[in-house]
Amino acid sequence: MFGKLKLTMRERLPKSEKNSRLMKAAICFAIAILCTMSVYAAQQEQTSLVSVVKAGKTIPAGTQIKASDIKVVEVGSYGLPEDAAKEAKFVAGKYARSDIYTSDFITPDKISEKQEDPFSGISGNRKIMSFSVSNLAASVANNIKVGDTIQVIYGETATDPSGNETIITVAPDCLKNLTVIDIKDVGGYEQNAEKVNSSGIYSASSFIPAVVTVEVDDEQADALYKAEMAKNIYVIFILRER
Repeated sequence: MFGKLKLTMRERLPKSEKNSRLMKAAICFAIAILCTMSVYAAQQEQTSLVSVVKAGKTIPAGTQIKASDIKVVEVGSYGLPEDAAKEAKFVAGKYARSDIYTSDFITPDKISEKQEDPFSGISGNRKIMSFSVSNLAASVANNIKVGDTIQVIYGETATDPSGNETIITVAPDCLKNLTVIDIKDVGGYEQNAEKVNSSGIYSASSFIPAVVTVEVDDEQADALYKAEMAKNIYVIFILRER
């Protein structure tokens, strides 16, 4: 009985509606095939391994890349930049233009033949000025790097009517967005520099920033001079662009 009822209903359906259902089914079937093929192609490409050069540790901007800093590893070719370095000889001896992380592919835009001059990009009404940081805490525990955006605050000694001295925090608006272009320790050495002294090899782990160089305009230069005269500058980290 139910079979006869289904047959009767099917016979009553207009021919155009039957064709429409067939067309929808065909389209769904075609989409399913395309999705399956694309997934299969992606899997095949992912399983196709390629040798590339990667950093064995974070390489800070401006550092000359040593052979011991990099390694050749095999990765899936899916999503791999076409210009990613595939041989160590194309990377060792070059300089990092920006921080290179272990997850990065090393491409030509991340390395250079020569160590870039930090002052070369300064133009217009921009100027260069340095200021001192007195201790590790004042430099955000040695976590600031070239290229970072920072803010500078400082303490100013004030005397109340009773003659008591107090420290007032000064945070000029013009010192809220300064770009770091250089960092050195008290001996004039940069981060990750190496030098031999009586205690052995100087390494990045013992680096304590003492002088930070930034870009300034006239208003910022005046405010930064006042901060330097106060002798208790603190740096606030704002932004780092990878």
